[in-house]
Amino acid sequence: AEIRDKNYKLVEVVTESSEAVDIVIGLQGELLRAAEAGADFAVLVYADGEMTVCMDTDEEVSTLTIHTTKTSGIYAIVYAPAGAFAGLE
Repeated sequence: AEIRDKNYKLVEVVTESSEAVDIVIGLQGELLRAAEAGADFAVLVYADGEMTVCMDTDEEVSTLTIHTTKTSGIYAIVYAPAGAFAGLE
């Protein structure tokens, strides 16, 4: 997600949560074009020494929405041709 040269106001930072939260990432550029072409998206989350695969939970093409309790860590957006992530959900 591209955020340079934009005026965003940080309202609150959640660093840990016992309840899952939704994180919504707006897709732009190459990522948006891939989504429009039908690619499947997921987010790899590395936190507390373990890797979690979070699948996109909404049907909106221009966003990637994940549901997670891992609010801090290393996040990586991955995408592949439609159907490539079948069985990971």
